[in-house]
Amino acid sequence: MKYLIAIIIFLAYLTLYMGDKNFEYVITGKLLIEKENSLLEIIEDSTRKIVYLPNNDESRRFESLIWLNDSFLVGNELIFDNGKLIKINLVKIEIQNFIIERIMTVKNYQFCGQVFPSYLGKKIFFSKHSQEFNFKNYSDIPVDFYIMNDKYEIIKEYENICTLWGFEINESPWSIDEKRLVYSFTNLYKNDTSQKSTGIYILDSETGEEERINEKGRDAVWSPIEDKIAYISNQDIVLYDLITKSKEIIYKNESFESIGNLHWTPDGKYLFFTSHKDFLNLKLFHSYDEKLLRISDFQLIKFDKLNIGNAHFSWK
Repeated sequence: MKYLIAIIIFLAYLTLYMGDKNFEYVITGKLLIEKENSLLEIIEDSTRKIVYLPNNDESRRFESLIWLNDSFLVGNELIFDNGKLIKINLVKIEIQNFIIERIMTVKNYQFCGQVFPSYLGKKIFFSKHSQEFNFKNYSDIPVDFYIMNDKYEIIKEYENICTLWGFEINESPWSIDEKRLVYSFTNLYKNDTSQKSTGIYILDSETGEEERINEKGRDAVWSPIEDKIAYISNQDIVLYDLITKSKEIIYKNESFESIGNLHWTPDGKYLFFTSHKDFLNLKLFHSYDEKLLRISDFQLIKFDKLNIGNAHFSWK
């Protein structure tokens, strides 16, 4: 009986999402999707093109690339020694000719982590951690935050903000005034009182002061047009208003649904996210979908799907 129910649900899903192709929203801005084998897919004005990222070999690889502006990317250069990752540098890549410039070089067994330019590109956030000591597990590895100016000079450094395991920051962490950042931390060792408390945090990039705006949640992203932060909590999407200090569930998850990759569209009018469903925990009926939520009335709309899957992507 449960197989019959699963088939009915699956067919209903196909009917709903594979039918009408009249799109309300067409992709705007510049979208970069990291594919396998050093391939980058770039979507601009709904035109897709594939480019090959050179200089990837057994000794180094580039990944986690983010738009800096129309011509440049910033991201990670992974350095290997006999197949072992020994460090991660921060690099800038000119996309047209793939001219690579290292803007942060670290010692062996130090790793630049997440990197995100602000909306206007005047500041760049990046995290860094080290494994040069014999840490017991990821809960012992401290994460430091750094802020660069547009000349790639470090202007602020904040040590031991949290630990590596449980730390999460996503593209669009910056406020529109380029002064604050949002990130989340999950204390995976609930009995370890030395760990930072679980929650969503706002960091003042100029003073280092922090404010916890919620005790749970993940995938927090700042609106590119106003002081509102969207995040995922219990597989629902919540919108937090920093002016009124109020929050509202704007998308309620469907049965069997797990959502992720929350991201504002560049115009700030929609929220994009991915949806995975496992019907009755049967792998045969696993489905992947992409959804777009209109912020004006919190309604899902039809749009030309991006087909991101589980790939890393940057959208500006």
